[in-house]
Amino acid sequence: MIIRDIKAFIQLAEKLHYASTADILHISTSTLTRIVQRLEESVGTPLFQRDTRDVKLTREGKLFLDFAVTTLDNWQKMKVECTDQHHIKGELSLFCTVTAAHLFLSSLIHQFRQDFPLVKLSLETGDVEDAYKKVANQEANIAFAIREDGLNKKFYFQSITNIPLVLVAPKQPQKWSSRSHSSMIKWEETPFIMPESKHARKNVQQWFDFIGVKPKVYAKVSGHEAMVSLVALGCGISIVPLPVWQNSPVKDHVIELQVPTLPKPFELGLLCLDKQKRLPAINAFYQLMVERV
Repeated sequence: MIIRDIKAFIQLAEKLHYASTADILHISTSTLTRIVQRLEESVGTPLFQRDTRDVKLTREGKLFLDFAVTTLDNWQKMKVECTDQHHIKGELSLFCTVTAAHLFLSSLIHQFRQDFPLVKLSLETGDVEDAYKKVANQEANIAFAIREDGLNKKFYFQSITNIPLVLVAPKQPQKWSSRSHSSMIKWEETPFIMPESKHARKNVQQWFDFIGVKPKVYAKVSGHEAMVSLVALGCGISIVPLPVWQNSPVKDHVIELQVPTLPKPFELGLLCLDKQKRLPAINAFYQLMVERV
């Protein structure tokens, strides 16, 4: 029984789908099947119940999953304890929004490369809504993410900071131009640009419910950077994270509207799979981030 097989078993136990698990592990379905067969021969009993439609863990499979998770966790702890931090090597993939890259990564990556020159870093930027999917599918080792309510136990989240939100409008007067206070905004006439991502949209909608307003939604947009751009073009007003507005290339064409209340801030942090949090490169990145915030 080897660690690679245990990792494959845990992944299959989470996905319960041979083809998608094989894709994530970058192996063929037949190779994954042979791995499961080897483990079942070692344990002496079937670990999965499989038919034409479903894949399920057997009772023994659930017991073995507990063993596999504990074994992998102990293996990772041992590797960290036995690793000379200055000789950590391997690959580390990061995912974040463009704004998060500007705010946190320029100096952090420079320091990380100095401290851990043998680690190969890669970076992908995109919508924060994709952070959990990227980490879950192991397309990224670490993602800058917004904490979700009821965080799934398979994730490990390290809080960095709270991100305040602001209500913004185009600087250039429009036919529907809003005034400087929410009580003076004619919401039934004012186009509102709503975030498309589930977490952000829920947060904004809760605020509208609280102030008793039904917004006139002009568009639902993926990505806060794009929302600021639409506001600058005069398409409507919107609620966006303060750093996104402050770092936008069109920030001079957008103004903040002063209002008595705003949606609750986002809690921004680093996200990784819980089972991977003690891997040397991931642990080193987390520690460096914690030291710098």
